[in-house]
Amino acid sequence: MTDDQTRSRKGPMPVGDGTFALKISPDGLSALLVAQDKGPAAVPPAGDELAALLRDAGVVHGVLTSPKRRGATEWLVAQGTPPRHGDNARIRFFVKPSVVRAPKLKGPSKSGRVDYRDLGGVVNVREGQLLFEKVPPTPGEPGTTVLGKPIAPKPGKDAKVKLGPGVRQEEGGNRYHATCYGRFVMADEKASVFDEYVVNGDVDLSTGNISFAGKSLVINGAVLPGFKIRCRGDVSVAKGVNGAAILAGGTVTVVGGVVGEGARITAIGDIVVDFCENGPLLSTKGSVIVKDALVQTKVQAGGDVRVLDGKGLVVGGSCVLGGSLWARELGSDAGVATEITVGLAPSLARRKQELARAQEIWPARMSEALKNITGLEKMKKDAGGTLPPDKERLLQKYKAFLPKVSDKVNELTRLEEEIAAEIDRAATQAVFVAGTLYHGVRITIGKATRVISAEEKGVAVRLHPRNLEIVTVKLTQEEMAVFSKQ
Repeated sequence: MTDDQTRSRKGPMPVGDGTFALKISPDGLSALLVAQDKGPAAVPPAGDELAALLRDAGVVHGVLTSPKRRGATEWLVAQGTPPRHGDNARIRFFVKPSVVRAPKLKGPSKSGRVDYRDLGGVVNVREGQLLFEKVPPTPGEPGTTVLGKPIAPKPGKDAKVKLGPGVRQEEGGNRYHATCYGRFVMADEKASVFDEYVVNGDVDLSTGNISFAGKSLVINGAVLPGFKIRCRGDVSVAKGVNGAAILAGGTVTVVGGVVGEGARITAIGDIVVDFCENGPLLSTKGSVIVKDALVQTKVQAGGDVRVLDGKGLVVGGSCVLGGSLWARELGSDAGVATEITVGLAPSLARRKQELARAQEIWPARMSEALKNITGLEKMKKDAGGTLPPDKERLLQKYKAFLPKVSDKVNELTRLEEEIAAEIDRAATQAVFVAGTLYHGVRITIGKATRVISAEEKGVAVRLHPRNLEIVTVKLTQEEMAVFSKQ
């Protein structure tokens, strides 16, 4: 039992000449002087006299300069220092996660995986990103009783950090990082980063646009008009895309159609769809694989376009591709305008367009500079070798500009030759049609273009290696086998 408690149990203790008694609180944090005379209240001493009185009684900490009345016959004369208890451990987030409740497993699971689907908003993080840290508990600071005795603080409680997939702890530290690109969530108090995300329904006003940094985004519904999907990895849509945009760093697979002029699919990997119609755009560095038909669609592909299943129809729109086109039917008996360019990857096509625009500008600028220099030099000669200052400055300006514009024109010539060589190398690509190739289809291979004037069946459209004209030849058995495998 402490001295404080002993004094408290004994009750007030007479001090000095017995006019006052000292009463210490049970916690030892306050000391009171209580007047013992039942008559008029006595006045306790102050300053050094009070300090000396209390010191003789053992009160050495927190002595007040002047007593503070607490009742008719009591004065507060000393206050101890309470302990500051330790803080509990806490989590400090650098990225605020979406907080969700994980669904319970139904039945036995060999893998032990929980099916996290459609669980709140998407908080994207990158691999290696610092997510949060655990701030350790503190021990607290001791207090002191009025008798000068220490009061031990209560130390803070530690906290256990629960980790799910996609999160790692720094070795020997309290910081936690993402191990993959994906969606940061707190599910049942467990920190996780998931690189797969499933939306159980349509992408509409209830979801808004979706941006996901993980490797796989699955939409078990449709993407409705005006909405946008962005995913660093693969995207899969179960019920079609209608007037919406998808941008993917991997492959895009759409069960159902891609419909409408506002529909746009851009991917690094392959694009696989059932059908497209009414003006959508498909753009990819890979190949485009269509299960039924391409109708009035704009396609830009670095690889092949294959329309081998179902109707296998390509009609209307345009296809610019670095590989070859494979279709069962190309064009229509109504002669719908259908443009096919093979062996010209979209990146090469863009470079070609940029070159054409530059060629409209720089050669003309060089001609203008040469013309002006010639005119000013003649004027200078006719004037006896001297020009007005403004004319002389203009002449020197054109002379300084001429080497720069000449270098630019020479660079354009080099690029033109380089692009032409790439187009020639890509001219080995072809158009393969197992069924009917209709009249009106415009086909470009390399530098040659041909508009089909009469229907043909089971043909390959190639660039003749000698005369560099586009010709049609019957499909070989190997080429027909490509169609029969479907």
